[in-house]
Amino acid sequence: TGGSAAAITGGSSQAITGGSAAAITGGSSQAITGGSAAAITGGSLLAGPIHTIDWANRLFLAVGQEVRFSESDVDFLQVGDYVAVRGSIVSAGVIHAESVNILASRYIPGASEVFVTGIPSSVDYNLGTAKIGELTVDYTSSMGGRDFDGIGAAITVIGTQPALGGVMLGSRVIDQTELFLAN
Repeated sequence: TGGSAAAITGGSSQAITGGSAAAITGGSSQAITGGSAAAITGGSLLAGPIHTIDWANRLFLAVGQEVRFSESDVDFLQVGDYVAVRGSIVSAGVIHAESVNILASRYIPGASEVFVTGIPSSVDYNLGTAKIGELTVDYTSSMGGRDFDGIGAAITVIGTQPALGGVMLGSRVIDQTELFLAN
């Protein structure tokens, strides 16, 4: 319900409620409920639609991120699938997927919530935009209060993407610099 990004627990889609990510822990989305992102730990890095698939090189583009996969059981993926990706950040805009799950809810451009954790390759503080891989994030709507933690060495952005492969409107930005400081 509510048209936002689906939650994933134990590899399956469990719930869609409320406005933005409440917790992402233990390497998988536990819930996307309520009003704001409370914690992000573990390996969940992306939830959004697949824009393109390159089967020869075993990668796809989703929310402006190149997602590399090696599993043979992801042969069922299609452009437009609303997926959640667990894995590791290889470099700015590149994710190595440990798991890719198709979310049960249908992706609706501009209404369904997406999120991405990545390394910003550029930030334009005057325009309120950041680039993460091929994704341009307009984070100006998050700056009006406690929904903006700042732009660090890594960030998580939660919001919507009105056009497949287009600009993401970030309603919440979380500085994830501590990802580089963890052991």
